[in-house]
Amino acid sequence: MIEIKRKGSRSIKEIPATILEQLNRGEIESANLVEFLGVDRKILLENLLMQCGRKKYLEPILKRLDKLEKQTPKTVYETIAMGIYEQIRAHHDSDLLFTISRHRSDIVRCWATYIIGKNTELSVQQML
Repeated sequence: MIEIKRKGSRSIKEIPATILEQLNRGEIESANLVEFLGVDRKILLENLLMQCGRKKYLEPILKRLDKLEKQTPKTVYETIAMGIYEQIRAHHDSDLLFTISRHRSDIVRCWATYIIGKNTELSVQQML
């Protein structure tokens, strides 16, 4: 089956509801920066953790997000990635990192790259 590349919307308001729902569920990649920025990361995180059977990881990460003084795309992205990393370490859950590094959502895969980059225990070879 050939996957057709979408052009993507020119503004967040123009993203069709069905596309936004799929993005927030992690079912598709964002087609452009507008869609990437339009995704509700908290909803995506919740859907990801539910899909992976890791619902108990959600609350500690959301608490960290709520404590952010300023919620910019960058701070939310970093906080989610570091929250996932902390849960992976606390629960010895390397399977989750493997899962998110191959996830369909480009945003989820970005979280994985951030986690890998911040993990000081990995060698360069392991990071690659």
